[in-house]
Amino acid sequence: MSVLEEYRPKAFNKRKTIVERFSSAEEVIRMSDQRPITKTFTEHSKNTRARIDMGDEADWFGNVNTWQEVANLMSYGYRPYVEQLKDKLDFTARGEGKRISFRNDVVGYAPIVPLAMMGVPRSMINSYMKPIKNKVVSIYYEKTANWTIDAKEIEKAGLKLLSVLLSLEMQGYRFNLNVCETHVDEKKEPIILCVKVKDSNMPFDLQRLSFPVGHPAFFRGVGFDWYERCPKAKYMFGYGHEIVREYPEAVVNDGFEEMFNEKCVVFHMSKLIDDTEEHIASVITNSNKMLA
Repeated sequence: MSVLEEYRPKAFNKRKTIVERFSSAEEVIRMSDQRPITKTFTEHSKNTRARIDMGDEADWFGNVNTWQEVANLMSYGYRPYVEQLKDKLDFTARGEGKRISFRNDVVGYAPIVPLAMMGVPRSMINSYMKPIKNKVVSIYYEKTANWTIDAKEIEKAGLKLLSVLLSLEMQGYRFNLNVCETHVDEKKEPIILCVKVKDSNMPFDLQRLSFPVGHPAFFRGVGFDWYERCPKAKYMFGYGHEIVREYPEAVVNDGFEEMFNEKCVVFHMSKLIDDTEEHIASVITNSNKMLA
């Protein structure tokens, strides 16, 4: 189910902010299938509707020509991403790890001879599994990009983020991962799509993550289609512009924390294009001290 809410975050100077949250990427398409295109779009334009325009600008959508191809990517994943990342996927751990510890006990697999000769009750070595609490970080990947940004750049940015998250999970981190799309008007009022694509207790499923995180058609296809059907959407000579054109990154981070009521790290696709994997990882690991 989706949740459509209105906020007035202090970080955004209490400007009206609309957020629709979805529990999965598949749910966005299911909801969009049930909604008509809003009057604001049918009145202003016949040429911006995402399901219609793909064939005319396939490269811009990431070499996607039809809506059926979008549905296939949602179902089967973006294979080039999966192939590049699957070699790193050599673990099946979930949100809580375990390690073996040892202690003196009344029962066990080996005696401690001096203690046994002294008649000490706890004279056996026993092993037990001790739970390890992993570091859980909430990540919001704001995937909006200017129309001039090449589809390959969008793919590279998502690949870098997924690669870093995979590496950090093998070091004991766990992530709640949300993919977002922002639309801001001339009044600086945002409308935000927020999709949860991974829970911290879920192992990495590259087939499910590869399309919403990495492929341009999720933002420029699914995201635009959602916006055209969102009951609160406005026609802003199209879709408006991304939130970092109106608010500094730190302010956006504060606004997200205020709205979603949790400490989090926000990455913007337009910035990730030029970031290294080392920088992305350092942002997450350094933030962990504040999030703890």
